[in-house]
Amino acid sequence: MVRDRIFKELSDPLVVINHRGLLIDANQTAMKMLAIDRASLASRTIAQFMPSWPPEALARTGSASEEVTIGGLIYDVAFSRLDPSSDFSDVVLVFRDVTIRREDERRLRKMQKELERLAPTGSLTGLYNRRIFMQRLEEAVERVRRHGSVLSVLIFDLDFFKSINDTYGHDTGDVVLVAVARVTTDVKRLSDVAARIGGEEFALLLPETDQQGAVQLAQRLRSSIEKRAYLSTSGVPVQVTASIGVAMATKDTQEVEKLLSSADKQLYQAKNNGRNRVCSTML
Repeated sequence: MVRDRIFKELSDPLVVINHRGLLIDANQTAMKMLAIDRASLASRTIAQFMPSWPPEALARTGSASEEVTIGGLIYDVAFSRLDPSSDFSDVVLVFRDVTIRREDERRLRKMQKELERLAPTGSLTGLYNRRIFMQRLEEAVERVRRHGSVLSVLIFDLDFFKSINDTYGHDTGDVVLVAVARVTTDVKRLSDVAARIGGEEFALLLPETDQQGAVQLAQRLRSSIEKRAYLSTSGVPVQVTASIGVAMATKDTQEVEKLLSSADKQLYQAKNNGRNRVCSTML
């Protein structure tokens, strides 16, 4: 019989259910996977093993697929009605073990994140990442303490960036981030250090720059970000502005984190004051 040959030759778990979700047949591999025997087969429903049953696509098209975890293993499950034209048709489910593949993918993602963490610059914007920025800032603050000079830090993020992502999509959000990174690179001086330190959060380290000079550069940056033309991936103009917090360090500055916290507080003050503006303080 065709049924016997298929059940014998197919090494993947195979289950047949009726339109109500009751199990009516299964090969040996499937029964082992589900930890049942043939005697108890008819008393089980597929929903006991797959809580999300039935998938919406099955009702629409007569076939579907989804991923489930059974007994600690991950399976890609393909469903198909024996008679696609009937809502009362029996349904065949074939389970393919993808545990090793998913584990490999998970390890690969972990490795990629680690490589990104170790890389000096972000792959999207090309700016330094937070780790490198913090290293450069620690070194710069130490020089200020030793030599009695000054430095300033700018922290800025994009106003209503979540709304941009929600309205135009994350691809447009990425386009905006890249464009802002370019504006930042154009505005900063050669000695300045620019970084993307969070999702839509950026920072600038300004060596040998007092509060007045830092505010002037921050205003130039804010204006340049606002004036630049941005387009969504579908060609729709997107309005982008930034709020900027400025903090200046002196030879009395002892903790880098306090300096950043001070700049961060000024950033939120700028947002509270209406956004698209600069606020500053001396630490």
